[in-house]
Amino acid sequence: MRVDLLTPLVQLRAEQRGAVTIEIRNDSDVIERIVCTVPRLDGSWYEVSPLALTLFPGDSGEVQLNLLLPRSFPAGTHELQVAVEGRVGGQTVLQRILIEVAPTFDMVMSVNPQIVTAKRRAWFYVTLRNRGNAATDMIVRVSDDDGALALEVEPPLLNVAPGAQETARVTARGRRPWFGSPVSYTLQVSAEQTPEVLTDRATLKLRPRLTAGMITALMLATVVAVWAVALLVSANSAFGSSPPKKTLAQNFSKGVAVGALDPTQVGASLAGTVTAQSNGAPLARITIELYDTRDTFVTAVATGPDGGYKLGGVLPGRYRLRFRAPGYDDRWYPAALSAADAQVLQVSPKKAIDGLNLALPGGSGVLTATVIAADGSPVAVQVSALAIDVPGAKPITKQAVGGKPFTIEGLPTPATYRITATAPNFQEAEVTQALTAGQKVTANPIQLSAAPATISGKVVDLAGVALGDVTITTTVNGKPVSTVTPTSGPVGTFSFTNLPTPGTYVLELTHTGAAKVVTAVKLDAGQSMTQTITMGSATGTLTGVVTADGAGLGGATVQVSGGGFNSTASTFTSNPPGSYLVTGLPVPGTYVVTVTAPGKLASSVSVTLTPEAASATVDTTMLSAVGRVYGKVTLNGNLVGGANVSVSDGNTVVSTVSATVGNIGSFEV
Repeated sequence: MRVDLLTPLVQLRAEQRGAVTIEIRNDSDVIERIVCTVPRLDGSWYEVSPLALTLFPGDSGEVQLNLLLPRSFPAGTHELQVAVEGRVGGQTVLQRILIEVAPTFDMVMSVNPQIVTAKRRAWFYVTLRNRGNAATDMIVRVSDDDGALALEVEPPLLNVAPGAQETARVTARGRRPWFGSPVSYTLQVSAEQTPEVLTDRATLKLRPRLTAGMITALMLATVVAVWAVALLVSANSAFGSSPPKKTLAQNFSKGVAVGALDPTQVGASLAGTVTAQSNGAPLARITIELYDTRDTFVTAVATGPDGGYKLGGVLPGRYRLRFRAPGYDDRWYPAALSAADAQVLQVSPKKAIDGLNLALPGGSGVLTATVIAADGSPVAVQVSALAIDVPGAKPITKQAVGGKPFTIEGLPTPATYRITATAPNFQEAEVTQALTAGQKVTANPIQLSAAPATISGKVVDLAGVALGDVTITTTVNGKPVSTVTPTSGPVGTFSFTNLPTPGTYVLELTHTGAAKVVTAVKLDAGQSMTQTITMGSATGTLTGVVTADGAGLGGATVQVSGGGFNSTASTFTSNPPGSYLVTGLPVPGTYVVTVTAPGKLASSVSVTLTPEAASATVDTTMLSAVGRVYGKVTLNGNLVGGANVSVSDGNTVVSTVSATVGNIGSFEV
């Protein structure tokens, strides 16, 4: 069976049809039924037309493979294999095809919260979720209509993997009004990847320093103060006053409130490094939030590329630190699950506290992949996943079946995993896949190559005697390979080693004086095979005896023809009479043996010669070319001589007279 790809490259978008045309030729000598499948693809992702292609020997036909890939199918160039299987002969050919899937942009943006009421500063979180099939870099921008706010985006660039989501934090600062109602500012939030632009809005409301209630209270206090001052002046005028004395304020012993302190003068700093609990790698873009002991949010900062962070301008007091990021489990310093269990940090004026390091655990990762055997068979596979960058990690093993996806859950992240697949009669294969924190990912298929195999054996003649100097040729990886059987030592032996499997190898044997032999050897994955091949003669011989009337007939002509061969011989008149011999007939072949002789009817017979039966005997008995009619003429039971007897075929009349003497009444024509 020969398979040719008529569509070398298919370019398509996810959820868009693409067609691949394959031409198949039946080189076997049986009527073949061809079925095509794509082992690496889900059956709902492609259609084959026709479902089964029937080909007579020597015929060719086309099969069209229609692809309809899902939206989530990764963008890029992918190599697939079409398994072309002959259901009658059992031969399977794997045809390589290339498909190029274009990126599909499908990003969703949300801003949370939509409305924030604050004094001077507020935070908004921009979340991007990628529903497309390619990783996308998105630039996050923010502005306000009046340009009155100080706006900051951290980080401004988000790389969002397919099926994942990333978040950027927007910090907005503005001047508080002194009087009146809260002032509203509208924020225009956008995420861009030219030419795609996603937009959303958020609202920041800044509360005034003096609310209506506070102003009313101040006015009432002013009225009371004016009244008190007037009363005091009147009393002093009436009764006099004592010399002034120095006194202390009533709140002297209580000191100044922390909120009234200037952070630039008395503020402290908190610093440290955040690493991954799995592999110790520094983590960037981890949010560190500062809370006081009343669980009130104070400020926040994000780690840099080296995992380091620093909170500056922290007023004296008691605080707790919270660490969080998408895909990671929240932790409170030093490694607590809740604020109640967190360590309380005592911050003194102008004091730097360093070394507030934390190892942040990532969420459990999920890894899905498929092992594809070279022959597309559902072979039993043992899969092992090892985190190569996690110290002391132990491999996680799982049993899988070739062609069916397997899933490994509960993987520590972030980490890089080496996935190894082993199966009997196949070579070990592996792929490497990185998992970010809490990521669920489908790895590239793992291709299992079959173990190499050997075809060996011996060449013998029809008598079982080993034949040397036989040339044996086959094709390996598209290139001809040949060997010659030895004439001494292990006479007639041959061997082809390191043959890729599975596959079918056609061996062609040639030898002087012997008929060419062509045989096919099918090897399953990792299978070796030993063959004993018999070679027959390259030419055949016909012998026989021609007889007539019970004796050998010399001088008869024997003509042998067929397959372009034509030879004539005469039968011998002695040793023994009527015998003949014809040699040099090409084998294999089917021949017609025709025998002619004067006065005799010609005789023809068909005979087939094969390398295993290169000689045949064809004996012929010839009949006379003329006939006779004879009998006796009687009348009332008495023999009649001299009667006229005529024999006619309707055109010719032959007459005679019955005998009058001897055998009276007898006649012969």
